[in-house]
Amino acid sequence: MFIAELDHPDFARFDLSRLSTGIMAGSSCPNETMKRVVSTMHLTKITIAYGMTETSSVSFQSSTTDPLDKRTTTVGRI
Repeated sequence: MFIAELDHPDFARFDLSRLSTGIMAGSSCPNETMKRVVSTMHLTKITIAYGMTETSSVSFQSSTTDPLDKRTTTVGRI
């Protein structure tokens, strides 16, 4: 979803300056995609979440204070 938003032909027309946080889940996020999300969507506090239907929607999540490389290479903490 984030990749599609970043690649949207009218992306530059949207004012995203008030965004700061969000959750990325469903698939692993490449480090370069995370860097683009942080820099162009202003989501400096975005986290990575992981979960299974059997255990509720989110079982693990990174923290907003984790460095970007940790957010993109782990599923966070329980």
